[in-house]
Amino acid sequence: MTKLQGGCRLHKGRIVGWARDPDVEGSIDIVATTNTGVLMYQGPANIFRSDLKEKCIGDGKFGFNFSIPSSIFDQNIVVHIRQSGSESPIPGSPIILNEEFWRYRTILSTKIGLPFFGVFSDKISEDS
Repeated sequence: MTKLQGGCRLHKGRIVGWARDPDVEGSIDIVATTNTGVLMYQGPANIFRSDLKEKCIGDGKFGFNFSIPSSIFDQNIVVHIRQSGSESPIPGSPIILNEEFWRYRTILSTKIGLPFFGVFSDKISEDS
C-alpha cells in the first residue's frame, strides 16, 4: 500500500488541502466523513494549486476545498478524510471541530453580520 501525499486543515471555515497517490497518474477521489456518519464531501482532489506545480508535484491538480455543513453546527465533530475505496487517511486527518471552532464561527458571524457558511472566498491557502 502506498502512503498518500498531501495535507489538510481548517481555513476560514472550510476544509482545504491536497491529496495525491504517487502510484496513480492524475487525481484521486477522496471521502470526508464525520465520526457521527455525516458525509461531508465525496469527489476528486483535482483543484489546481500553483504551489504544487512549482514543487514539481505532477501537474498541480491535487487540491480540494469544501465547506462545513451547517447541519453539524455546535457539535464536537471529528472529520476523517481518506482516499475513496480505502482506509488510507490524508496526512493531517482527522480534523477536529470542537467548541473553540464553533465559538470562533459565532464571533465572526456576529462581527460581519452575515452567516458564516459560504461567506468566504473559495481561494485555497497555499500552505495546506
